[in-house]
Amino acid sequence: MLTPRSVLAPILLAIFVTLFGVACSEPTAEEKLASAEETLRAAEDLRDRALDAQERRQTELDAANDALEAAKTRAADAQAKVEELERMIQQLATDDLLFRKVQSALLDDRELAATAISAEVDDGIVTLTGSAPDEETRAHASEVASGILGVREVVSNIRLPPGASAPAPAAEPVPEAEAPGASQ
Repeated sequence: MLTPRSVLAPILLAIFVTLFGVACSEPTAEEKLASAEETLRAAEDLRDRALDAQERRQTELDAANDALEAAKTRAADAQAKVEELERMIQQLATDDLLFRKVQSALLDDRELAATAISAEVDDGIVTLTGSAPDEETRAHASEVASGILGVREVVSNIRLPPGASAPAPAAEPVPEAEAPGASQ
């Protein structure tokens, strides 16, 4: 039989369980504060680890940049040495090459075939030596040597036989103070 107590007891029990569950499931202000503090500490710890990692990476980056600059300096020094050596080799190779070209041109020229003219080359300057029968042949040898690409200057020390026509010596420039009509 149902009594008011037997009906009311399950209802009160259900209300009590519901209220207890609601009270237990919703955190209190203290619990919320404690949870927030714990989350904050975890975030701060994560931030500190990230900053430490960033600092280590920055240190590594700085060291790598220093090594890169040192390597660039060494590379620039090496490049300067290479360029210096290339200039020296080019000068030597150029003089040797010019010698062969000039000598070949002198030997291949029909007008110079019967002469004994040779060449020396130093820093692109060709010096012709030997003998020629006349001034025209000597001038022609200088023209042949001058026509070689890379020749900067030709010095002719070619001898002429006695009695061959030699050009008149060039007049030396007269200093302005000694020139006729110069005011004193």
